[in-house]
Amino acid sequence: MLGETPAEKAQIIWFDEFADTIFTPAAGPAFFQRVVAPKFMGQPADTEIADKAEFESTPPVLDYLERVIPASGFLVGDRMTLADIAVACPFVNMGHASIKVDPSKYPKITKWVADMFAVPSLAGWIRREKAMLGLEW
Repeated sequence: MLGETPAEKAQIIWFDEFADTIFTPAAGPAFFQRVVAPKFMGQPADTEIADKAEFESTPPVLDYLERVIPASGFLVGDRMTLADIAVACPFVNMGHASIKVDPSKYPKITKWVADMFAVPSLAGWIRREKAMLGLEW
């Protein structure tokens, strides 16, 4: 999960940091406004903030990922690593926030996300989260 070579470890650390400091801040405001504020704080969603995250902040992140997802189907090497898990998690929150990835614009992301969401352990968590939040997507 953490890489076998120094180069793999460095790539995994990069993707983990990317998910935390670039991807989540880009897409996270939509999740907060569309899910957290109304469901947990009893506040109305600020649609302007959510829409800005979806339509302005998130697309450059998706453009980057579409360019760097390798043919192997995994972000680092030829197997699932922490990099895949770290980057898959913001996509779960995007689903909860009703953000759809356009498969015609992002075919590699679309396949990669579908493959990650099919991993049994991740699929189970997504199913439980959707049930807890009362969401279908």
